[in-house]
Amino acid sequence: MAAYQERWPGEVVMVGIDGGEDGNVGLGAEWLPSDDLPFRVHVATDLAEALAAARADIILAPHHPNFRAVLDMSMPAALTSEIPARDAAIPPLEEGPAASVRARIVAGAVRYEWQLRGMAKRAAGLQCNGWSAWEAYSRFSPDPLLFYDTRLTREQVDAASRDDRTLLPDGQIRLAFSGRYVTGKGPMYAVRLHEALRDRGIAHTLTLVGDGVLEPALRAKAGDDVQFLAPMDFDTEWVRWVRESVDVMVLPHIQGDPSGTYLEASGLGVPVLGFDNTALRNLVSRFDLGWVGPLRDVDSLADIVQSVVADPGEIARRGERGGRFMQEHHFDAEFDRRIEHLLGILASR
Repeated sequence: MAAYQERWPGEVVMVGIDGGEDGNVGLGAEWLPSDDLPFRVHVATDLAEALAAARADIILAPHHPNFRAVLDMSMPAALTSEIPARDAAIPPLEEGPAASVRARIVAGAVRYEWQLRGMAKRAAGLQCNGWSAWEAYSRFSPDPLLFYDTRLTREQVDAASRDDRTLLPDGQIRLAFSGRYVTGKGPMYAVRLHEALRDRGIAHTLTLVGDGVLEPALRAKAGDDVQFLAPMDFDTEWVRWVRESVDVMVLPHIQGDPSGTYLEASGLGVPVLGFDNTALRNLVSRFDLGWVGPLRDVDSLADIVQSVVADPGEIARRGERGGRFMQEHHFDAEFDRRIEHLLGILASR
């Protein structure tokens, strides 16, 4: 929101419904007094009322049925799309529900998909965060934009490009998972990869950074030879730690979520290893910033690790390609593009 305010030629207002605190926030998030923010905050019990009070020229809202009211307002609305209906259904299906529950999940995903397609058609524009949303919904929008959501700034990408890295110190490849310990992010597959590499006798370390509901199960499965670290402050801790302590970032997400960690590791010169979901598949096939294996196939990930241990130069090469990609798609560049897109929608009205 601060980035929007810095770039938008006018006032930026955050409009929201007072739903209380549900704890569903990202790692490292903090609550702030609204009076300390560089933009105005308007909270109401009714979305249409809040939007009318904001008196906006254009609305930017989530691509979710809860926000269909924005499409009935007199001002144009652009939607931010992230996770397609098919990917949203993956985590609950991964839990192996009973057949009747599975059928309800699939039916719900189909209804959800039709709602999202209809919203994309009605909105003045669609900002697709990553390839999963782009492939699913851009064709339905009159004015779509593909962007990459990342916290990594231009200065951080440039600093990483000037910094030499020592790979595989002491002959061990240093693997890390970073993110929430939830089913969709696949942290359990990172632990299974550790077991597969150990069975093959491949010298390595694995560190998991984050927290979440799966942490007790992960710790029980991992044993004492996997390191667990608490969430880090991104700017002051995480960036330096990844650059200095990780050879390959292991992100075996089972859904095609537009993970900023893919981009942030890549921008620091650290290639990404994960599953062949829509989001990572496109990043790897188009920009060569890492490797993918078939979904849920831990042995394929172990094969890739074994091959790069024999050729560490491949880690460096893919890390450099990721850094080059992020020199064009860092935080600053992406917000410039998003603002230009919104201004273009207004200019066309």
